[in-house]
Amino acid sequence: KGTYYYFKLEPLRWEIIDEEKGLLLCDRIIENMRYANDISNNYKNSKVRAWLNDYFLNFAFTKEEQAFIKTTLVDNSPESTLISPNKFACENTEDKIFLLSAVEARAMNVNNYYFPMELQRVISDFSRATGCEMDVWLNYGCGRWYTRSPFANKSNQVRVVLENGKMENRDVHNERIGIVPALRIDL
Repeated sequence: KGTYYYFKLEPLRWEIIDEEKGLLLCDRIIENMRYANDISNNYKNSKVRAWLNDYFLNFAFTKEEQAFIKTTLVDNSPESTLISPNKFACENTEDKIFLLSAVEARAMNVNNYYFPMELQRVISDFSRATGCEMDVWLNYGCGRWYTRSPFANKSNQVRVVLENGKMENRDVHNERIGIVPALRIDL
């Protein structure tokens, strides 16, 4: 508060995580925010989903670039959360930009490591300056990031990828957890 920061606007870099599906994931944490404004872990009604498909989509991509991004039927089933049955799983959504599910994140761990490096994401300078939690020890510069998958036992928690690549559950009100957007294009 009362301090001004200036950031160099740099292009986002995307990692191909599933070439067959044209699935891309941003290579870093670009923002940190609450998952939801209420106590719900419902992805369809979440603050983060609305932000990704409105503000972020229109700020980060030109109209010409947006034409290449596919509208994706996003699987929000209990099976996508790694915990089934899951009474907090919501209906599927159609999105241009979305968060990975717990199943999609786990699929990135191709070597089945306990601490999968494929899931670790570095925090952008902007997120660092706005309060995103950052590891300063073993995984320096890496942060936590939300998946879209609700936790099955509490209505106010979602699955989060930690700094070391493991997944745990965290509260939907935590403003210090990062956002790593995903999208689909024709490759």
